[in-house]
Amino acid sequence: MINSLAAVHRAKGKLDDALRLYTEAIGIWERTLGPDHPEIAGALNNLGNAYDDRREYDRAGPLHERALAIWEKAYGPEHPYLGNALTSLGSTRWHEGRHAEAIAALERALAIREGRETPREDLGETRFILARALWDGAGDRSRARELARLAADDFGALGPGRAAERREAEAWLESNAADVP
Repeated sequence: MINSLAAVHRAKGKLDDALRLYTEAIGIWERTLGPDHPEIAGALNNLGNAYDDRREYDRAGPLHERALAIWEKAYGPEHPYLGNALTSLGSTRWHEGRHAEAIAALERALAIREGRETPREDLGETRFILARALWDGAGDRSRARELARLAADDFGALGPGRAAERREAEAWLESNAADVP
């Protein structure tokens, strides 16, 4: 319940409230379930995402890494939850300019997400962040553009609720069109 309330605050841009509530939820779960319970990993990843929203990447990264470790230990290396933590970690690393680490996390996330039925919004998110990490990290630019095209299609298929993400991916493609033969 507290984790859900934190998510509402985050969606509304009330990041201080979201951070406080995520931290409270984690504290309660750690005391009642133990520090490595899989339920805690979701709140850790969400807390990391809230720090990402504030551009506090140094605080976000360790939270994503801890969520990833908990989920991987509990569910194994291919579980869909790992796609969430890996995408979040990859995004954090991309924002920090740590492109090789970003690409490694995002490639793994994409392999997990493409290997099963995954909501298109999740695929689009991973594909678009990976596209930008590849581009900025001097990776395969043709593949980066293809991933961005797929992400735009993913977001477009979701309708008006994801129109902003579709437009962002399309604008990125347009602004990077001249760099690929």
